[in-house]
Amino acid sequence: MTISPDTTAPSAAPASGKQVMIVDDNRDAADSLQMLFEVYGYRAACAYDGASALAAVRAATPDIVVMDLGMPGMDGYQTARAMRALPGGDAIVLIALTGWGHEDAREKTAGAGFDHHIVKPVNFETLRSWLNGTALA
Repeated sequence: MTISPDTTAPSAAPASGKQVMIVDDNRDAADSLQMLFEVYGYRAACAYDGASALAAVRAATPDIVVMDLGMPGMDGYQTARAMRALPGGDAIVLIALTGWGHEDAREKTAGAGFDHHIVKPVNFETLRSWLNGTALA
């Protein structure tokens, strides 16, 4: 049996170089999401904890931050609040990407400054289509 490589081009327009930062203590998940964003034209980087994410934002403010909530040390809620307080932090689109989908968690993410709340496992095509359908594209 012969398997041919998938040569299908991405179905949506490229992201015009928008800068995305993925923040997750699960390195494999963060790195995989970074690669997917890059395939679709985003400039993407990872941070694996809240403190590293804040340092990266201070160095170069991203357009979009996709962040896990349940990280050790500084969790996603604390990190989001601190990002919003930084110069330019109010312009970042903050997306909570979490396993916590109950209404309480959604209220907490909104209160911490997140713009959106997405429950894992993420369907990347849905996330990408959603981003391209907003003012981010």
